[in-house]
Amino acid sequence: LDVAEDIQSPTFTIVQEHQSSLGTLFHVDLYRLVDPDELESIGWDTLIEPTDGISVVEWPERAESWLPERYLLIAIEYLDSDRRTVSISQVGYQKGCP
Repeated sequence: LDVAEDIQSPTFTIVQEHQSSLGTLFHVDLYRLVDPDELESIGWDTLIEPTDGISVVEWPERAESWLPERYLLIAIEYLDSDRRTVSISQVGYQKGCP
């Protein structure tokens, strides 16, 4: 996404914003989320459908029913200390639909 700065997990701040060539990258980490209703207080509706960038969410399962109907799910599996596998799947998309 052409972000010039290093990106670290926003675990304590929940959301970090980074400027990129595509607009703003909203990096959201829901690890510390206790109740999905807390999402309202961080402006989830704006974050999940940004008009000027893209949102990436760590621990999305903690958002439960607050997730949008359609999204890309990227899963990273650790194979060992220096190898990972990455899988990308479309959630909520029907075959043949953009």
